[in-house]
Amino acid sequence: MNLYSDCPFYVKRSKQFRRTPFIASFQSGWFKFDICTVHIYYGSNSGEKLKQRIQEIGAIAEYLSDRADVSLEEDRALILLGDFNIISPTHRTMQALLKHKFKVPKALRRKTNVLGTHYYDQIAFKTRKGVLGFIDNEKNAGVYKLFRNSFTKGQEADYKTAMSKTTAFNGTKYSGNFTKYYRDWKTYQLSDHNPLWVRLKVNESDAYLKRMME
Repeated sequence: MNLYSDCPFYVKRSKQFRRTPFIASFQSGWFKFDICTVHIYYGSNSGEKLKQRIQEIGAIAEYLSDRADVSLEEDRALILLGDFNIISPTHRTMQALLKHKFKVPKALRRKTNVLGTHYYDQIAFKTRKGVLGFIDNEKNAGVYKLFRNSFTKGQEADYKTAMSKTTAFNGTKYSGNFTKYYRDWKTYQLSDHNPLWVRLKVNESDAYLKRMME
């Protein structure tokens, strides 16, 4: 589903999402849920471009918050996730998400890019007890460090042949420097962002059946 075509809040501003959010519905056992994935406009850390970034976050959060309220009446949860280009957990970019009653586990409010410098990515929930719960502690949510076990420093030599065949390797930026190029090249193979994960409590079948019988 293309959310832009169904999101009047953002249409009012005569702007389109730079990268279209998409939403899909799933069911696992008794657990019914929607997942919306986004990649919010970056632009700049100040001025009009930052304002546009905050507007995008606010637009999608407001629309999906209303949608979540309807879904919860049907015992369906909504999970909003992706690259929000959040500046920090206390910044206006995060507040644009949280003010619409989405919750982000505290264990996930940490730097998520591979370099460990930015808080870009989030997993946010709008739910209620008996539908979905997340377990918010360091053992049950976190950031998976991609390059601790893949494309490690010790494996650089294994990929020299592959790297040497690329145009960028011989360009002016790297000039044949394998070590310098490897730091960027490996992110092209996987990602320059680390994945986030969270353990969910979803087995609420007893409560669900009781509500159906009321």
